[in-house]
Amino acid sequence: MKKIKVKPGQNLMDIAIREMGHVEGLGELVRLNNLPLTAKLEPGQELFIPGTHIDHNTVKHYRQNDIHPATGQESSESIEDLLQGGIGFMEVKTSFKVS
Repeated sequence: MKKIKVKPGQNLMDIAIREMGHVEGLGELVRLNNLPLTAKLEPGQELFIPGTHIDHNTVKHYRQNDIHPATGQESSESIEDLLQGGIGFMEVKTSFKVS
């Protein structure tokens, strides 16, 4: 087990991918840190990384290429504000029929 500091814009899935090499470690990560799956992380926040179930090849690739996934929204802008700036989005509907 090791400890890391959260970088700006990172969420738990980003950290699981970077530090464990896959998203399958997400459950273990939240349990170890006593966090909800949807926890909003703050830059500089310290998290413990489990030492088990690591995909060492993927972790090595991320480190060698200095890749730091950070998919969390850093801006306080609303979707409407972002759209005015030209950024598009995809709407996902929750009601559909399978036939």
